[in-house]
Amino acid sequence: MTNPNVSIVLCTYNGEKYLPELLGSLLRQTLLPTELVWRDDRSTDRTAEIASAFAEQSPFPVNFAVNPENLGPIQNFGHAISQANGTYIALCDQDDVWLPEKLEQLVRHFRKPETKLVYSNSYLVDGDLNSSEQTFLEQRGTQHAKKDTLSYLLFQNTVSGCVSMFTADLLPAVLPIPKVAIMHDWWIALVAAAEGRIKHIPEVTVLYRQHSDNVLGAPARFTIASYRASGMPFSLCRKAGKKFAVSANQAIALKNRLEKRGVEAPESLTNFVLNLRRSRQDLWRTCKQFDIQRGDWIRNVYFVAGLLTHRRTDLIDIE
Repeated sequence: MTNPNVSIVLCTYNGEKYLPELLGSLLRQTLLPTELVWRDDRSTDRTAEIASAFAEQSPFPVNFAVNPENLGPIQNFGHAISQANGTYIALCDQDDVWLPEKLEQLVRHFRKPETKLVYSNSYLVDGDLNSSEQTFLEQRGTQHAKKDTLSYLLFQNTVSGCVSMFTADLLPAVLPIPKVAIMHDWWIALVAAAEGRIKHIPEVTVLYRQHSDNVLGAPARFTIASYRASGMPFSLCRKAGKKFAVSANQAIALKNRLEKRGVEAPESLTNFVLNLRRSRQDLWRTCKQFDIQRGDWIRNVYFVAGLLTHRRTDLIDIE
């Protein structure tokens, strides 16, 4: 079965080790895409050779090209997405394995016009596809009931690109991905939540590899490494303040982008951005009013620490 409206967008960099298993899983989809848009970020291994061989046997067109310069993962995905022609766009990482019904499961949930993005869950596996018996969302501790709302997504992303599909009508707002975007999938999720609705489905559609070469991965919580990353015990406030400013800048960029398009920003976003320049008490009241938070108590302690200690000089301009 072929759906003429689905584009898969794959970005690679030195992906030869795991690409054969990924590509095999794309061929086994019960709902084949119209095209595979594949952009390589100047790999030095056999990725280009693998792409050429795959294109010759693929039942769907493969639009493969090597970037003229190294872009990094965020801008590489931004460039690749801009080349997609489908009504729906599914992002793809080089080291995962898709379960056969992934595209079919995601695309069937775009029944309502306000649904702009659908995402599922994934099983965490090691480099040899041995299961950890945990899903991505379980590992990350992001099963919050309001995890798909803009208020939650401003400071805590739950949408992994590899398990998501979104509508192409978001592209004018998504592109170009701003430099302050933390990751491409987070930025796309914010745009989708601001312009419509995000829907999470509980099904597992991907085997998500955890290995030493992951760009981000799904790090375990409550480990020594996670505590160090938070800045505990002596640098917690400083790091929390910097991370707050990073997410706040992404929110400012989102509001700016919507206004440039003549789209009215949601009230929660507008009020949050405006109060970034006012007193911290006003900012705190706004967060309480619109339920801007990170889901569980320990993340919210970190969130409040960042709200109270971030420096306004770290914020970008509000246009």
